[in-house]
Amino acid sequence: MPSWLAEGWLRLRHKSGLHWVAVCAVVVVGLYASHLAREHKLWVDLYLYQRLSELSWRALEPRHTVVVLIEDEAFWRGDLAGRYPLKRDYLAGLVAALDCAGADVVALDIDVRSPDPNGRPVDHPDYARETAKFIAALRTMAGGPHSCLGSRKSSVGQRRIVLSKALGIDASGQYIPQANIYDPADFCRTDQGNENLSIYCGYLELPSDIRVLPPLLRLKDGTHMQSFALAIVEARNRHASALDSGHDRLQYGSYIPVETFRRHGAILLARDILQESPETRRRKLENKIVLVGGSWSEFAFGRGMPVDLWSTPVGQIPGVLLHANYVEALLDGRTYRPLPELAMESLEIALFLLCLLAFELELSAGRKTRVVGALLLCLILIGYIAFQNLGIVFDVFLPFLFLLGHALFEQILEWRAAAQTKPQIVEVP
Repeated sequence: MPSWLAEGWLRLRHKSGLHWVAVCAVVVVGLYASHLAREHKLWVDLYLYQRLSELSWRALEPRHTVVVLIEDEAFWRGDLAGRYPLKRDYLAGLVAALDCAGADVVALDIDVRSPDPNGRPVDHPDYARETAKFIAALRTMAGGPHSCLGSRKSSVGQRRIVLSKALGIDASGQYIPQANIYDPADFCRTDQGNENLSIYCGYLELPSDIRVLPPLLRLKDGTHMQSFALAIVEARNRHASALDSGHDRLQYGSYIPVETFRRHGAILLARDILQESPETRRRKLENKIVLVGGSWSEFAFGRGMPVDLWSTPVGQIPGVLLHANYVEALLDGRTYRPLPELAMESLEIALFLLCLLAFELELSAGRKTRVVGALLLCLILIGYIAFQNLGIVFDVFLPFLFLLGHALFEQILEWRAAAQTKPQIVEVP
């Protein structure tokens, strides 16, 4: 055994019981704090995750998707007249316009669940006529006769639609499907969508850790329901099974900043789409995945926060942009696996032991600082290499704080011990 290691071990053996009680308390509190922080993601953790994503060789830019926002002008001052649920005949007109523009996939990030989760009724009678127009527009785009002038099929084949599907949890904590206004049309009979009409469905709910891609969920009856993002990817890839792709397992995705979406012309307004010429729409949207979602103010025009707003590694963004980011990450292969919880805690304890040993050696304060600095640098390098080369997400921030906290704790104990052993100066008369 090296002399420095033997020396450190000898010093550790002579520590008092009170010292070890304090050390154990610091370890337990640190690990518990790390566990809580991982459950309730800190903004600084999201910030570091995004900075790490931006170091990747893969460019963070929208290559597949265009987002169409229903904002204040359309919702409060336009045809929607501030009504929720949204007017379905307005949605029908928007779907028809996107169809004529040659969009490859149209994904409606619009909640179309029934007023009663059990489908009693499936839809309110007051909305029956506009709901019929909406369903007819979906049928037309997904396989029916196309009526728009100059319409031609997209170069990649038949166009596809993705709808949101209501998801609930029963008393036993298991997932169950709930009723949607389009259920009588039999659009979502299986996990893979309606084979005849090219319509796919997925749940809109998002995970507590916003960096995690919403996975494939197992339902109470043994079938599976895919997320909205997975349904979009499946529609784009023409029935590439989410189960075969391993999307039932936890994965992280990287984020594209909103400014980058805007710079690439990938954020458009619904009112502009409806007013533009067919040629202009086609130039912007042909062969693209088009996601439609809401971003109007909560109370009135310009009053209150935008609806469906989420905190993410790139700031607060509408939910539809969240789904667009998930889709881009899946199609570009920018997905990463999390480091297992046991491996994370084992690494934290190993760093703690190394830090403890460094403070027990007969080193100067400067050398101890350099040792702790070297451990912190190793921690950052491990996080970077794991992310970029192994595709594994390792939360650097929490072990970083844990190591710094323990180093400070050991230094305080050392100062206290030195003060207690300092010889007293007695004045002689």
